[in-house]
Amino acid sequence: MNPGKLNKKIEIQKFVKHFDSEGVEEKTWNTLRTIFASIEDKIVRTTNEDNSVVTQVETNMTIRKNYKSLCSSDIRIVYENRIYEVLDIYEVDDNYIKLITKGEKLYGNQA
Repeated sequence: MNPGKLNKKIEIQKFVKHFDSEGVEEKTWNTLRTIFASIEDKIVRTTNEDNSVVTQVETNMTIRKNYKSLCSSDIRIVYENRIYEVLDIYEVDDNYIKLITKGEKLYGNQA
């Protein structure tokens, strides 16, 4: 992977629960880290049980491996005010990991 392709600034956010001064539980997303990533949209087509074809956009985000400790099941990615749910994480090589995410299409039309 060419490190120059890590040119998109993303936020890794973690879901946390805490209690306010009155003891009421509050759930919020806190930013763990702002980092640079390579982002690529991938179109995934699947066939349902009724033979209808479903087309979805999967967004692959490649980041440096030293951020792997931040990645768990309770994180999400925010890029340009778009929210991406992390579906899977796997190692690309010794230096990088790839986050498979589902969210808004990166190059789609904005309303």
